[in-house]
Amino acid sequence: MPRKYKSIKEFGDKMNKAAKDASGNVTFNTLFNQGFMNKYSTVETIDQMFENAGIKIESEDDFSALSEETLDSAVRKYTNFGSWEELLNKAGEEYMGEEIKKRLR
Repeated sequence: MPRKYKSIKEFGDKMNKAAKDASGNVTFNTLFNQGFMNKYSTVETIDQMFENAGIKIESEDDFSALSEETLDSAVRKYTNFGSWEELLNKAGEEYMGEEIKKRLR
């Protein structure tokens, strides 16, 4: 059952706190969880996408060294998105939405 709020201000305050609590460092496996990948890609995991694209990532430095075109090419081949940025933005949007909903209950 949805929670009732006494005022718009109370709801706004709760929403702001929920968004702040939900933000922070998130792992790739959390951000690109299996449900997200099943919904928007032809692979089950983000790791599988990288592996299938011939991209080897063993560290943050490996990921940072990838060109935007390399990432975009893998995203176009294995997902419904046209670029890494689009994929990342959608994953972040869905993650934040779910986390905020959890915190508003």
